[in-house]
Amino acid sequence: MVSPAQNNLIQSYLSALATPNAIATAVTAKAFAVARQEGAAAVQLLDSAAAADSGDSAGADTSLAGDSLVARATGLGGQLDVTA
Repeated sequence: MVSPAQNNLIQSYLSALATPNAIATAVTAKAFAVARQEGAAAVQLLDSAAAADSGDSAGADTSLAGDSLVARATGLGGQLDVTA
């Protein structure tokens, strides 16, 4: 039979073992989410490049072609925020 003191000691030991596991799981999940976002951004960039190559941006200044691809893929750069 396990006494209450022994039970508390066992519970604290098991809790101490579970904490690093929980941290490792959370870190791995975050890294996976970041990798998934980066992959989605790369696919969007490739789709934008394919759309630009197919003539969707005919007559555009080629020096700005990269900027427009990034703006399409990320949603950033389309407008200038001038509020302070």
